[in-house]
Amino acid sequence: MKHRVTFAAIVAVALVALAPSTAMAAKVTKCVVSNVGTCVISGDTATVHLEPQSFARATTGGKSYGGNLASAVDFSFSFTGDIEPAVASPRLEIPFDSPSGGTAYAVLDASGCGYSESASVQRVSTTLANCRVLFMGIAYVNWDAFTTANPMLRVAQGPTAWATVQTGRLPFDVTLSALSFG
Repeated sequence: MKHRVTFAAIVAVALVALAPSTAMAAKVTKCVVSNVGTCVISGDTATVHLEPQSFARATTGGKSYGGNLASAVDFSFSFTGDIEPAVASPRLEIPFDSPSGGTAYAVLDASGCGYSESASVQRVSTTLANCRVLFMGIAYVNWDAFTTANPMLRVAQGPTAWATVQTGRLPFDVTLSALSFG
């Protein structure tokens, strides 16, 4: 009997360890809309509707990540709905202490992360090998290439990371979920 209990405990621990990162998602704590649109927060989800030339940003009240090296943090979110490649939307914006002073943002967007119209849920993440990173005018193949090229870069202390959606000329509907920052 003791062996069965031990085996069951090992299986349970293994299942928890192998669970997808979305299980670690934090509640969406803030969503800001600029211009015309709505953002409805429900747990770890933000449902956004935007009229043309508008944007919305969602963030979490998760763990503090400011001051950490870029290589020591992971950021991600999932989404369903529209994309707007011309304005890199939806996208992840991560603040860093700029080498020249102030704050500069690393940006990962849906079209740079292998967006596919056939997939029902899309993901933008620093852990995906196919997610391009844009930082201070330079494009990096993925987060690993970005952190290798910037080994001493630290996440900014004050500004927060955002999952951002933005429209061009057409209305836009998207649901952001599984935000995991830090």
